[in-house]
Amino acid sequence: MSEDQPGGEPVRSRREGHASLWVFVLAGPLFGEILVLWALGAGPLTLPLLLAGLPPAYAIGLVPALLVGVLDQRLARGGFTALRRLVSVAIAGAAAGLAVLLPLYGAGLIHGADPLMLPLVTSASASLCLVLVLAWHRLAAS
Repeated sequence: MSEDQPGGEPVRSRREGHASLWVFVLAGPLFGEILVLWALGAGPLTLPLLLAGLPPAYAIGLVPALLVGVLDQRLARGGFTALRRLVSVAIAGAAAGLAVLLPLYGAGLIHGADPLMLPLVTSASASLCLVLVLAWHRLAAS
């Protein structure tokens, strides 16, 4: 598993990087949906409500989750500490959530402060995904 490929990067770290990217892509929008439902006062673990919210959660959150996952993958390859990665991922998550909202605000399709919850949710969701990735890597290393 620790064989080197022609690029000089070990096979194991490349696989771990792809696994962490999948955690962001698959779990990020789900965590975001649960956080939005919880913030709105709904029972986020009610199965029908959770299933009904999955399509919009993935439609809105898939690209931000992918971008934040790629950022974390590059930070991990760069040797950044877990704390720096956590701060960077949280800021990037908030920026990605804000980027989703900006065109809607510009077109006048949304008003008020409630949609500004999305950058907070994407930041928290990205942070939860990174904690999950770090725990996964720690378990795999032991």
